[in-house]
Amino acid sequence: MITRLSRGMKIPVYGNGQNIRDWLYVEDNCAALRLLLEKGQSGIFNIASGISARNIELAKMVASACGKGESELEFVPDRKGHDFCYSVDTAKIRSLGWAPKISLADGLGRTIKWYLENKPAWSGRVN
Repeated sequence: MITRLSRGMKIPVYGNGQNIRDWLYVEDNCAALRLLLEKGQSGIFNIASGISARNIELAKMVASACGKGESELEFVPDRKGHDFCYSVDTAKIRSLGWAPKISLADGLGRTIKWYLENKPAWSGRVN
């Protein structure tokens, strides 16, 4: 979404945007992986924040944070078989003491700031 807006493109929103996803900031994900490595844990551990938002809500948040309006959202046909909601049980990773620390709003703000300040890193263009 961020890269498309910064390139003057619209944000595609599948269907009506009501699909629900769990949003986790990258540093929280890395902290979970670090914990598993440090504790020598192997197996399957679901890592998720428990912070859900509808795709349309997140798209509006991104557009607003980038100084754009809802007119930058473009509704596109939903994919066939697109799941409405993803939900995982995080009890196993949380039993090791892990929990996300970054809120959705803070993580989104940090992510947008990074993308806007580091265009050469993601655009393939070196200054």
